[in-house]
Amino acid sequence: MHRTAFRRSPGEAQESGVRALVPVRPGPDAKRRLSAVLAPESRRELALAMFADVLDALASASTVASIVVTGTDAAARTLAEQRGAVWVAEPPGGAGLNAALAAALAVDAAQLGAASAQSPAGGDAASSLTVEAARAEPASAPTARATPTLIVMGDVPLIEATDIDALVRAMWQLAPAAVAVPSLDGTGTNALALADARLLAPAFGPESLARHRQAAAARDLRWAEITQARVALDIDTPADLLRLCATVRPDSATGRCIAGLGLRAELRRVSAEPAPA
Repeated sequence: MHRTAFRRSPGEAQESGVRALVPVRPGPDAKRRLSAVLAPESRRELALAMFADVLDALASASTVASIVVTGTDAAARTLAEQRGAVWVAEPPGGAGLNAALAAALAVDAAQLGAASAQSPAGGDAASSLTVEAARAEPASAPTARATPTLIVMGDVPLIEATDIDALVRAMWQLAPAAVAVPSLDGTGTNALALADARLLAPAFGPESLARHRQAAAARDLRWAEITQARVALDIDTPADLLRLCATVRPDSATGRCIAGLGLRAELRRVSAEPAPA
């Protein structure tokens, strides 16, 4: 099922909601810890399906005014643009996830709005909305307005619009500088809502929750964490896949991908194999 393309203007993030930012990296090395059950091309297919479900949830959330995606992959770019998201190309050189996020955060709402205005009225999708991050003006410039921002990882396929709206409303109602959703093991950051994108530099990766928490404390920023079971499940290991197979909606992109790959049967086979001596 393909959902209607996201249509709100990126400039609206300043007035009516947050700018959502999603990193996507479904390249050859994606999800290497799943190699026991999935070949490289199947891992890529799964990564793209999970990314599509994250985009669909964001597009359905009433608190999201714009969606920005950063990456390098052509297929991911097509998925993003089909859903009306603005594509921000990663800086060249492979500087890493946090550098890519920082570059995308530096693209201000005016630039995103200008990119959106280039798309034709109507049509089936927002055509080729691309901003080169290398040309972005720093969002921390004195004249820049606060840009409420929600960073969501692209591998949390169970996320729903209600989760997103609850997270953003918690940011407003609690009035902290930042609200994080921890990963299932309590060490990672699967979503991070910032009242102003300039307040906290992205520090995703292993043990990221502690790094974000410490960075907020060092800057004397208000910080909160909320538990969201669907958002907490990011998919990195076969054990994560087992949990996902038990709960994923069959009509979601990820559900269809799991069925198409015969993943449930493969997980049962791997689980039944004796452990090496």
